[in-house]
Amino acid sequence: MNLMSKLILSIAAILLSCGITFSQEDGTDAATKTYGGEGTITFANSGFGEYWSGGGLGSTTIAGILNTYSNKAYANGAAWDNSLRLDYGVAKVENTNGENFTKSSDVFDFISKYGTPVKNSDKWFYSAAFNVLTQLTDTRTAFVEETGDYQQLIGVDEQGIYGTNQSGFLAPGDISLGLGFDYKPNDNFSAFVGPTSVKLRVIADDAIANSLLFGNELGESTRFEAGASALANYNTSLLTDDMLSFQTGLKLFSNYLEDPQNVDVNWNTVTSLNPWKFMTITYTTDLAYDDNKQFTTLANGEAIGGVTEGIQFRNVLGIGLIHKFGDSKE
Repeated sequence: MNLMSKLILSIAAILLSCGITFSQEDGTDAATKTYGGEGTITFANSGFGEYWSGGGLGSTTIAGILNTYSNKAYANGAAWDNSLRLDYGVAKVENTNGENFTKSSDVFDFISKYGTPVKNSDKWFYSAAFNVLTQLTDTRTAFVEETGDYQQLIGVDEQGIYGTNQSGFLAPGDISLGLGFDYKPNDNFSAFVGPTSVKLRVIADDAIANSLLFGNELGESTRFEAGASALANYNTSLLTDDMLSFQTGLKLFSNYLEDPQNVDVNWNTVTSLNPWKFMTITYTTDLAYDDNKQFTTLANGEAIGGVTEGIQFRNVLGIGLIHKFGDSKE
């Protein structure tokens, strides 16, 4: 099954690449190109004096988000849209984890869609959508003898305790490809539905794969699913000079081969208020559900403590700096 799943995804990716190449060679050179995006860096810091009656622990948080896109519109009406979201943050809390910085967020999300217009329509497209969803760096845990607990680490703490990977780049990583239709009524909204879709989950770390927390079988480092997928994206700007902006992306996947009623969900929203050119107040949310993912603390590839599954939710409110580039500056 590993070899077959990899072969199917490889063939599909080749067909998608060939389709794009042929469209360009058949006199459909790009009529317009657009690219751009924005990057934000947010900071938060809190501190408490020795005799502050309310108590509390001092903390420092640094987070960065990069949203970028590169799109092409061809003379024959075909379109190739690409987007990349990187979200990474670290936090340091007083008297915790040796006061080292620990990851607070880590997302790598790449989407590429290519479509040719349905006859006599400028809103509907025959389309293929490719997505890679994973994280950038290792999430590590380490055993603390004093408390008997395992805690998250980025690297090695002051006592030289080496953490073990809980997750990492492409461990897991979901690589999916869907064939179907894309609806794009305007520049602000698009919705892709792929009734013929495949997803390959890669766990490129043997110890993490052996924990069997990500739906793979013992001795396997991949999980193959075939089913239906959907992608929806919406963005808008409000107030004077687009001071307030909102963007959201929703991904759905139903596995025909096993429990199709349990739909995988990934939903992200970013709301930004830019009262000044380089200043931003950003509120980000992420919601995820996958019944084939379980969550616990790992040590040497073995689950420690209770194993849980269900809906994950994260929200971050930050104040910091923003920089827009490319066509996003206009």
